[in-house]
Amino acid sequence: MAQEYYFQIISKLPQASHNSVTRITATGILDAKNKFKALQPTAKIISCVKQGEYHRVKMPQNESSSIGGTLLTGLLAVAGTALAAKFLGDKK
Repeated sequence: MAQEYYFQIISKLPQASHNSVTRITATGILDAKNKFKALQPTAKIISCVKQGEYHRVKMPQNESSSIGGTLLTGLLAVAGTALAAKFLGDKK
């Protein structure tokens, strides 16, 4: 996989009198311009500047802790219901 970068594109729309700034993630300047043109085909690109590297953060997917947390929550709910029934039950 190729390294990706942030690009800042300053553009002008034909119907607007002011410039707009857009930030796009791409592998190169041509790729950034092509992605921008796909989003806004009528806009005129004034400048395209590379700003920095794009870093993807991979989140660890630990299935066992998710299942364990669900199981623990279920057991606590059952225990809480049993205690509530014991203390709030009919007293003769």
